[in-house]
Amino acid sequence: MNNAASLERLKEGIRGMEGNPNIVLQRIKILSGASPEGATSLNKRLARRRGERLRDYLREKLILPDSIFVLSSLGEDWQGLAQELAKENVPWKDKALNIIENTPVWIVKNGKVVDGRKRRLQNLNGGKAWNYMLANHFETLRSGTVVVCEIRHIQPTDQSAVILQILSRHLLLSRVAK
Repeated sequence: MNNAASLERLKEGIRGMEGNPNIVLQRIKILSGASPEGATSLNKRLARRRGERLRDYLREKLILPDSIFVLSSLGEDWQGLAQELAKENVPWKDKALNIIENTPVWIVKNGKVVDGRKRRLQNLNGGKAWNYMLANHFETLRSGTVVVCEIRHIQPTDQSAVILQILSRHLLLSRVAK
């Protein structure tokens, strides 16, 4: 994965919108996540920090105000993992998707965590499914950040066209008079 190239494409895409007089950049939504391996509390912090770092990078490189950014942290990106697994052709795929979609992250009895989504996935197919996901999908989830730019298109009105014509004539007349 080439983060530098991805960041450059993102930066240039936003810059292109800023340079278009018919577009107003209203909001940049940054959705960040983490892979599910490791402690949930750590993954939540990692996901939040990823979004903050991207916001800081864009704010610095493009000189954008804080108010334009909306950060949303997924914590562990279970939906992203499900989307990746849905494309796979592995014998345990349906079981894994069922666990992700229907098993709570934590199953608590008498105040103690007794089971949960991560544990069931780790045990699926004797641990082979988890190791496969770790090797093939978690890296993508670790760096996964989605950026959505909300824009408003500005259509020139008839009135603005008339003003432009008047200004053009005025400039033309000024040049002739000199």
